[in-house]
Order: sequence, then C-alpha cells, then structure tokens
Amino acid sequence: MNISSNHKALLMGLLGGSIVSLLIWSKYKKQLKEMMRLKKYYLPFEPVNQHKKRVVEGCGVLSDMKEKDHDSENEGIFISDKEHLKRKLAHMRKEGLQELQILSDYDQTITAFGCPNEQEISTFGVIAKSKRVSQKYLDDMTALYQHYSPYEKDSTIDKETLVKYVTEWYSKTAECFRNEHMTKELLLEAIHDSGVALRYNFKQFVNALQHINLPFYVISGGVSPIIMSCLESVVCTKKFSNFFLFSQEGYFDEKGVLVDLQMNVNTCSKHEKVNSKEFNLRKNTLIFGDLHHDIYMKNELDGENVISILFLRDKMKDQIPSLKEHWDIILTGNGSFITHQALINYIAGAEYENLKMEGEAKEIYTKSSQYSELRDILSN
Repeated sequence: MNISSNHKALLMGLLGGSIVSLLIWSKYKKQLKEMMRLKKYYLPFEPVNQHKKRVVEGCGVLSDMKEKDHDSENEGIFISDKEHLKRKLAHMRKEGLQELQILSDYDQTITAFGCPNEQEISTFGVIAKSKRVSQKYLDDMTALYQHYSPYEKDSTIDKETLVKYVTEWYSKTAECFRNEHMTKELLLEAIHDSGVALRYNFKQFVNALQHINLPFYVISGGVSPIIMSCLESVVCTKKFSNFFLFSQEGYFDEKGVLVDLQMNVNTCSKHEKVNSKEFNLRKNTLIFGDLHHDIYMKNELDGENVISILFLRDKMKDQIPSLKEHWDIILTGNGSFITHQALINYIAGAEYENLKMEGEAKEIYTKSSQYSELRDILSN
C-alpha cells in the first residue's frame, strides 16, 4: 500500500503526540489525577431533596453579627476512641464529599454558650432579654424556662418523660408568642441588643459549605425568623440550595407582625425531621450538638458512618465518661468550629480553595497544643 508523504507526516505527528502524552502522563500521573479530582469537587454539588425545602422568612439582616473570640485558655478536645474515629474518617475520605452531609442543632451549637454565671442566650432568650416586649410576656417566658429547662438538659431523664415536659413547654411558649404580636423590626433589634454570638470560625466554616453546596441540615427547637436573620448575616442562604432549616416556624402578616408560631421541633423529635424514608440521603454524616439528646438526630438516617461532635458546658464535665459512649468528639470551654472544618478538609482529601482553613483559625489549628491529638489523627 502506497502512503503519500502528507499522510506519513500526519501519522508521525499523531504518533509523536501520543508518545509525548504518555511520557507526561507517566511523569505527572499522580498530580494530574489529583487535579482531575479537585476539579470535580471544585464545582458545587447539585441540589438535593428540594421537595423538603421550606421557605423560611427572617426578620432582616444584621450588619454586625458577632462571632466569639477563640477560647484559647479553656477549649478542651476529648476524643472518645482514637482508633475507631480513624477508621470512620478513613472510610469517609475514601467515599469523598459526594457522600457526606451535615446535621446540626442551632442554639448553643452554632451559637456560643455565652458568659459563665449568665443565662444562655437561645433564640427564645434573645427575645426574653429584650426591653421591647411586655412585662407579662417576659414573666411568663421566664417562669416557663425555669420550670422546664432543667428537664431538657438532664441527660439521665428517660425519653418518654422528656417528651411530656417539652411538649407542655412548647405549647405554652407558642401561646405567649401569639399574644405578643411582635414585629420584624422588634425581633431584629432584640437580636442586636442581646449580645448573642456565633461560635468562633463558624462564619468561615459555613461559607466553605455554601461554596460547594454540601448538604447542611439545621434542626432546632429555636425560632425560625431569628435563626434565619443570624445565618443570613454571615452566609447567603439563597445561594445555598442544600441548606435546610427545620425549627419553630414564625409567620408574619403583610405588616410584618408575627401572628403565629408553629412548634414543629422538640428535643426528642429531631430525628424525625431528616430521615431515609422521605430524603435521598448520603452515606456519611457529621452531627453537631450541645445536648446529649441531639445524638438522636442520627436515628433515622440509615447510613454507613456517623461522626458526632458535642459542645459541652463546663459545669457538665463530670458527664464526659458516659457521653464518650455516644459522642466521638467532645469540646469543652467555648468550643470553636476549627475542629469541624479540619474534619471537612480531611474528608475532602486535600485542602483546595473552597474549603481551605485560612487566617487566624489556620494558625491556631496548626500551632495550638489543644489540637495536637486531632492533628495526629488527621495526618495519617
């Protein structure tokens, strides 16, 4: 068969190009694979479970939403079972971010504990501290809190008894709200005046989640307009299609007056809000809470691996031995979201722009002795 000189030149060019490509692939195989993997993860994930997404109305956006300073003197990190945690992390890393989701409480989990010897500022507490509501409302809400709060925080109480008390508490609370006729303006001013603050590094953490659209389910017994206003002040939830909030839903009339509060969530019903029957869920889950009962959020997931992180009040440190049986990581003091972001980075398999820990938080994580055990686990 005769081959023209043009065809020969073309074949030689193709052969030469193939050889060069093979040589490049052989030399930079590892780096090219990593670039391809990172490119895949760099793009945001597609929206999931939008049939369960609710439009939740806030009461405005704060220009100065506070974030706590890092509690460098008091933050403690207790890892329940180092080897077990390593195994779960290794599995999650192998599966990657595409099989990861997050379930979190809000009050005293996303927000900080506050100052010692002071009543903690929950979303209900934001209003209770306000001077813009009636004295009757304040008296009624204080009485309810003092009566029912001890039951909610008692990790030894049986579930049936807890449900009974919490149901009573929430029913009476909703009635107080309906009778007060609060406005959006009042609620936004109450948030500002309360001094409520997010935990250190939460803003950086949640914006990293938003950039990649990682499924993030917030399940709270708090008041939805206050939660949304606090979160909207640090991250654009409208651009975060995989952000979901399940809470006590406030409804406003056309004049911006709160006319109803639907009590949808209590301490013992959190596990019902995100479940494998109604949601298309991922295999692996991170769970964040501040009360032992928050661990129930995993009950209906039907997944493969769960890593749980508990923010624990210092006055409850004596419960650490028993809590270690249920929680993988326990943070004392006014714990931060540095640990949480470090885990996300590890599961991703590399620090790329969307998730990279930056600034002061990165310096604290890499240099502080508090994180030495965690660094050791995540370095393998």
